[in-house]
Amino acid sequence: MTRGRAGTDLRSRIVRRVMVPVLVALLVLVTPLLVVMERQVRGQVVELAERRAVSVSLLAAEPDAGPLPGLDRLADLPGEQLAVVDRHGVTVEGADLPLRVRRGEVVGGALAGHLGAAVDRELGLVVAAAPVAGDGAAGAAVVWVPTSVITDRLGPGLGLVAALTVSLLVASALSARALARTVVRPLQTLDAVAARLEAGDLEARAHLVGAPPEITRLAERLDHSTQQIQVLLARQRSFVADVSHQLRTPLAAIRLRLENMALAAGDPDGRIAATIEEVDRLATIINDLLTLARAEDAPPRPEPVDVAAVVRERVAVAWTPLAAAAGVTLRSSATGPAVATGVPGGIRQVLDNLFANALQASPPDGGVDVTVEGDPHEVTVRIADRGPGMSDADRARAFERFWRGETRTAGGSGLGLPIAARLVEVSGGTIALHSREGGGLVAEIRLPAAGAADRSEGISS
Repeated sequence: MTRGRAGTDLRSRIVRRVMVPVLVALLVLVTPLLVVMERQVRGQVVELAERRAVSVSLLAAEPDAGPLPGLDRLADLPGEQLAVVDRHGVTVEGADLPLRVRRGEVVGGALAGHLGAAVDRELGLVVAAAPVAGDGAAGAAVVWVPTSVITDRLGPGLGLVAALTVSLLVASALSARALARTVVRPLQTLDAVAARLEAGDLEARAHLVGAPPEITRLAERLDHSTQQIQVLLARQRSFVADVSHQLRTPLAAIRLRLENMALAAGDPDGRIAATIEEVDRLATIINDLLTLARAEDAPPRPEPVDVAAVVRERVAVAWTPLAAAAGVTLRSSATGPAVATGVPGGIRQVLDNLFANALQASPPDGGVDVTVEGDPHEVTVRIADRGPGMSDADRARAFERFWRGETRTAGGSGLGLPIAARLVEVSGGTIALHSREGGGLVAEIRLPAAGAADRSEGISS
């Protein structure tokens, strides 16, 4: 998963963690509010219906009222119906009562002398009835209103609650996204710095600005730790370089004295010669340590290198005569553009190291094939021998410092391949060992083609 995708997922998780409690809180607060609002509006409509019923009952109770023509004109609410019924529940004036309303408790209570109102949800009506006082034939005044009036009156309040709820949700979402950005962006920066440190770039620093204090302190500690590691590594490399440099002169003096002893007293049993070989091996290790320390201590910036030209020069000038003396055939070929970026002089040293290993591993009458392949993106160099090869386990450890496999030559220092790997790494490339079909080993170097990074940046932009 890429860092961008991981950052997006983290932002989403933070937003969800913030929004879920907000949604629950809104539900807890809004649900009772809606219930209270519905009860209040329903009570207002019921009370209004009761008042209308009382008003009609008072009109019907007047001694000289007579018939009440145009009772429907007294209706004020949408869908409101008014009626005056006799003592048997039969309509005298106004609209005809629905059968369920006429037989209901509200009308029955009014005929018995009680004011009442109720909401009949099955009929969808609010019914109110008031008794008509006096000795006339009228028994009760009845008013019924559709329950849609409650919904209509509840609408503005519901709209206001909905608007406030949506506003709170939007504000919470924006706040959550802002919080997520405040947390995720510095974490992405720390992740990128950690990736650079993992790749060996000890110059990487976080330098966070505007991040939460906890993350800022973490970044400062990471930067301080990186600086301390950089100082310790610099001291270690300086120590190795100084020791290696200081040991070269006494080793040269010891070798010279051993040679003089051999010339003066002879060496019939070969002990002095064996000691000189060990001194040479120790000198090789010291030289390799010095080379490795220099390669790790602020290596120069990679520059364009014609890899094919370097291969031809090293094969023709340095290694063909040595191969011929060992009875090994050295063949080279190049195809395509082969200009790569590399540390000045580093590619030559890597090739010399790999050529030496291939010649040492190749049997007499064997062959070493060197191929250079290039394209607009990378340059690949393969050096293949017909030696005993290496097992998978040996190839996995071949680039460890001072490691020497069972098939390695006795005079090796165990630093040649680590030095080559480091020089290729600082050049921006990779190095690997593969088994060769039919027996042998293939050392493969891949280097970025000159200008490949500029082209990729141009495409991405």
